[in-house]
Amino acid sequence: VLNEFTINAIRQDKTALTREEAADCCHVWKEENIVHPISVYTYELAQRWFQPRHLSLWDALIVASANLAECSILYSEDMNSGQLYGNVTVTNPFR
Repeated sequence: VLNEFTINAIRQDKTALTREEAADCCHVWKEENIVHPISVYTYELAQRWFQPRHLSLWDALIVASANLAECSILYSEDMNSGQLYGNVTVTNPFR
């Protein structure tokens, strides 16, 4: 999520933060929340949903991380709400 936030935050057609501002936001997020690191195992698990083209690699990594963190709900506005990936159900918070 930190990677996806950063890449979208610095895009000119989005919020257009500077790289330093985006990094500062990530630092605050890491201080206030539990952030699980991406490992080789996370990447291998992500391949379950990336290889058959169900998800982008970014989204597959988020789904894999949510499974490894034992989350039951993943809030996302751009994944299919109600979809189950492993033990994680995607929920659109804006519906």
